[in-house]
Amino acid sequence: VVRDYDYIEESKEVYADIFFNWCKDALDTEERINDLFDTMADCMFPNLSQHMIHVLEGEKGSGKSLVADLITILSGRSHTTSVTAKDISSNFGLETIVGKKLIIFPDVNAFIPEVSTKIMQRISGRDTLTIDRKNKSKFEGRIDARILITSNETLKHSSDTGALERRLRSIHFAHGHDIKTADITLEAKFAKEIGPLASFIARRIRDVYNKTNWSI
Repeated sequence: VVRDYDYIEESKEVYADIFFNWCKDALDTEERINDLFDTMADCMFPNLSQHMIHVLEGEKGSGKSLVADLITILSGRSHTTSVTAKDISSNFGLETIVGKKLIIFPDVNAFIPEVSTKIMQRISGRDTLTIDRKNKSKFEGRIDARILITSNETLKHSSDTGALERRLRSIHFAHGHDIKTADITLEAKFAKEIGPLASFIARRIRDVYNKTNWSI
């Protein structure tokens, strides 16, 4: 798998202090911080036998998009795609998810439309999908990918069965920041720590792969 960074050898000390300290402010509790690290690990190497959907939720300016960008880098940009409700409703809107390992639904409104709910259920449940592709034959098969949602609000959905709700693993970002006072250099600072951060997250993967007691 081609990634966008270099791992740090396990024998070397690694530091991602800026990101770790930021997490203490953004997430408040040790439990949330650890759940975020586990979410990042699961997005890198998902255990798809667990039918989960990860959600980053919180006010505007709370850092959800920054973390989603980090997860994209950790998972590999070429293995990640972004899909909107508008894409789902269009003729060929889902063709970009074929062959991807991570599907991000950014800035989802509080109420998830029925068509989006059904698609998320089918992907996370590893059901067979038929996807129209422009100038290509239809794709029929499972999408072996993890879903990551970002939202400013607690999600609601149209599923009568509750199947989608049971799959959501939400992390709440505690503090929003006014764009005028936010640190606009954070993204660049985090990018400099991506190697050490990737090594730290990768070391959690074995435990996360077998994790069943997600507290979120």
